[in-house]
Amino acid sequence: MTGVCCEPNCGRDPVRKGRCREHQLETRTTTEQGYGWSYQIKRAAFLRTHHTCRCGAPATTVHHRLHNQATEAGNDPRFWEPMCTSCNSRDGALWARPGA
Repeated sequence: MTGVCCEPNCGRDPVRKGRCREHQLETRTTTEQGYGWSYQIKRAAFLRTHHTCRCGAPATTVHHRLHNQATEAGNDPRFWEPMCTSCNSRDGALWARPGA
């Protein structure tokens, strides 16, 4: 796998799913990742009304087009895209590559 770990300020080589060994071992709740209860409610409502991924599969995740959930934009549905897990993982891996 090429590129760097997708965690902010980490320049290590990724091992799996765009994350280095150290970040693979971390398990954080969605709240610890910056997604609180209000986000969970908005996310569920968004997926109820936007239930199809661009590939045609059922959407199971919310993709953040700005890739910065630490900001208010991460909680703004205008910057979300419904995706299946496969497309979201693929898109995240492409984004983690240098120059992407």
